Amino acid sequence: GGEDSISSITDIPSFPRVNKFTLVRQPIQYLHDTDPNPRTLRRHTKIVQMWLGLLVGASFALAFLIDQVKGLGDVAKRQVSKAAGFCCSPEETVMFQTYCNLNGEQMKRIKRFTSWKWGWRMFSSWASVAKVKEDYFNSNCRTAQSETVIMQRPVQQTRNGENVMTRDAEVSVFTIRIMEHLITKTKELLSTGKFKKRNGGPGKMSSEHKAKIVVKLSGDAGGGSTKLNANLCNVANPQGQEHQLVCGEFSGIKDTNENLHRAFFYEGSTTKADMENVLQRRVLVLTMRLGRKQDQLQVIAVVNTGDDHNESEPSPLPSYTKGKQTTTVTTETSDENDMGIGALDVAKVADYKVVADGNKFVGVSFFDTEDECLATVKFREPLDKVGDNQISIWQYMVIGALSADMEFFSILTGHQGASATWPCIYNLAKLSDVKKMWEGTGALPSFIARTADNIRQSWQEYKTRYCDKDPSERTSAARAHVTKNHSHSIAMEPCCYFPMDSVIPAVMHVRLGVARSLLDFDFDFYGKVAELAKDGNHDESRHAIEETIQHLEIYLEELDFAQADVLESLEGRDKQEQSLLDRMGAARKVAEAESLAQETREKWRVILEGLEREYEILVHGDADETQDDKLLKKQMLEQSCMVKNTIDELQRIHKKYSCFSQVIIVETLKKFNVDLQVYFNGVIIGPHCMILAENAEKIQQHLYDEMMKKVKEPSLREAMKKYRDKMVTIYKIWYELCKIMMSTKEQDDAAIQKFEDNIKELRRQIHNLIVVDPPLSGDKNPLKLPTKLKWFTLLSDVLVNTLKLWRCIGDVAEESIESFHPRRNKMSKRYCQVRGKRRNELIMKALQFESDSWIWEGIRDMLKAIKSKCAKVVRTQQPTTVEAPEEEEDDEEQEEEEVLLDWELRMNECPSLRVQDDFEHEDEALRVLT
Repeated sequence: GGEDSISSITDIPSFPRVNKFTLVRQPIQYLHDTDPNPRTLRRHTKIVQMWLGLLVGASFALAFLIDQVKGLGDVAKRQVSKAAGFCCSPEETVMFQTYCNLNGEQMKRIKRFTSWKWGWRMFSSWASVAKVKEDYFNSNCRTAQSETVIMQRPVQQTRNGENVMTRDAEVSVFTIRIMEHLITKTKELLSTGKFKKRNGGPGKMSSEHKAKIVVKLSGDAGGGSTKLNANLCNVANPQGQEHQLVCGEFSGIKDTNENLHRAFFYEGSTTKADMENVLQRRVLVLTMRLGRKQDQLQVIAVVNTGDDHNESEPSPLPSYTKGKQTTTVTTETSDENDMGIGALDVAKVADYKVVADGNKFVGVSFFDTEDECLATVKFREPLDKVGDNQISIWQYMVIGALSADMEFFSILTGHQGASATWPCIYNLAKLSDVKKMWEGTGALPSFIARTADNIRQSWQEYKTRYCDKDPSERTSAARAHVTKNHSHSIAMEPCCYFPMDSVIPAVMHVRLGVARSLLDFDFDFYGKVAELAKDGNHDESRHAIEETIQHLEIYLEELDFAQADVLESLEGRDKQEQSLLDRMGAARKVAEAESLAQETREKWRVILEGLEREYEILVHGDADETQDDKLLKKQMLEQSCMVKNTIDELQRIHKKYSCFSQVIIVETLKKFNVDLQVYFNGVIIGPHCMILAENAEKIQQHLYDEMMKKVKEPSLREAMKKYRDKMVTIYKIWYELCKIMMSTKEQDDAAIQKFEDNIKELRRQIHNLIVVDPPLSGDKNPLKLPTKLKWFTLLSDVLVNTLKLWRCIGDVAEESIESFHPRRNKMSKRYCQVRGKRRNELIMKALQFESDSWIWEGIRDMLKAIKSKCAKVVRTQQPTTVEAPEEEEDDEEQEEEEVLLDWELRMNECPSLRVQDDFEHEDEALRVLT
């Protein structure tokens, strides 16, 4: 208990608050409710505390003995612990530990919480909990490995990005095979009945395929580390963190193309092979089930290595007929086959049978038309023969979705980035096409889409025309010519090759960029209105600041002229110094040449000594520059810096005085719970884009009302009204687009057509707002058409074509990998006392373990089991002037709050925990006597 655990309950006037001394001595009232004497209370309290101490000690001893019992299996240990009633099972302890880590709760508070509900049961020992975690990791992450890789840390880079100075750095790289995650998670979803079918996505299914398994592969650099994650989208909440599985990670170094090659995509890398196989739709998953029992299920994965593979219509294996005979024929299996992963040419497979070994089924063997065994793939765990051993085998087609932001995708494909001549990573569109996206009416013209063959050909062009040339020919002009005319801005070797229909555009970043641009309209328009309004309260201040800035700029210009001669002399001195160094180097080579005569070498040694003396005089001498000149030069540089800083500060103050609209906009966004990072880069965080779009009408109306209080000129007031009406229309269209982009449900043809029409209408409305009929016309119009690449991605046919193909883009977008960064950083704080490779291993193990579904399901089940059945405490809220939008809380947070409130409410309702009216604490009595 304690005051900290119940101080949040302020709306229960019928019960007095328990002070901080009550719960320590209160158990005596279970024995003597009628004896409030302090002396008797103290005596009985010591007795009760002694017995409680003995009871706790005995329970700890019993728990320790249970963990140390030899010969008892884990099941027996859990049964004994449960029968004893003193300890939670190790699994329950792990669930609570994970719950605390994910929600920021203290284990001590959760322990009091469970003690109140479940009768003072304690957690299991750390040894039993550690064993549960280690057993899980050894069973589900057999391919996990951590190794030290030499990577390149950029030190200095030229403007064209060609000449880079780097130094080697040892980096710990953690990897787990994508195929292993695919097998374990597919088995988990199918055995628990939580597998959700998906119909969209590339690749045509045949009659032999039971369903599609969608694997989202996402990559991003953030929070100081670079991550490659995988998760199955055949779940109810595909963006949930419980489905995120790390396939590769390294930290502390830049995610350059070279470093990605060294970490994950080197020759022979299993990460590269698995990624290409999944994205190229070469993988088939086979599930074998005995009877109808959910636990009698095993999963294997088969990779099609045939050259005739068709990405649009992958070839299935032959159908498995129930009642086929089993076989004992196998081939030699590798470590990969023993983990449930096999590789063979699917076109050569004519039949496959289950391999029996005694009383167990251990795998599947594949045979060709001549009944020769092509390969044998073993189950990760054998199946016991039970009953009639009715075998059912189904095959699933695996399709991959690659999700990343534009920057990471550019690094992955060897692209130069958003400022290149061909900036779009999805289409072959030039930078001039991006800037012309607002010209004309209707839809944008269609561009040629990038393909894997196009990217491979572009890299070969760059390699042939630039990389393979003589170093003297590899100039900046030659590089620019190749990237502009031949390689379509591909200037590095792609990390891997994959079909572009498996690439998901950066939907979340498009939403962030467009939302920021719409907010910029508000800042620019109302800022111009505030400037034209000429608020009389600040006229004198603005005028004084403007005059001061003008005087300082004139003084700065005079300082620049005065420093020009000094800088020119310094530059001449540097050139003279470099010339002397070059001459000294040439003279030293001649003087040390053994092929020359001794007299000639002596002559050049004398010349070298003369050059060295001249260099010493130039560098360390004081002939051309006195100490007063040095001091004056230093003072002039300091004055220039001070003047520049003063001008910047005055300009900031001038902007504050002239733009009261900025304060109004920021305060309005805060009132409606839109988080705008004003003091950083001004971006909107995550789901706040949706809040902005949903409450846009209220926000625009509130902005209009507040600005009307400041602006009195009729023409400006009419312009603000016109702007408000147009922006409300734009935001309504944008809100409809956001709903489709964030939805995890499959869309029908009507919804997709509406999405396409809304994009065209949004383009027309913004063009009308800024060009056709602006609220402020002529030179007064501050609004400009946005030309960012994110707008081009939205207005072109990239999103529409992706939605038509996948039928849903909300579940395969990049939100999950972006939300994974803070989770990883939070996990790293738990291991702050460990360094290097060991720390990275512990962090990755903990992240893998906390992504297992049985933990999350156990937490939900426990919270539901102890969910309050009493009336929920109603908290009063103070009235506000602005009606705040309602926010839907997460189910987990709501359940946690209900449980804690119920616990605190029961504590207040318990008569034995109330303070008696005539009770007086000994400290209070002493205070009165003194």
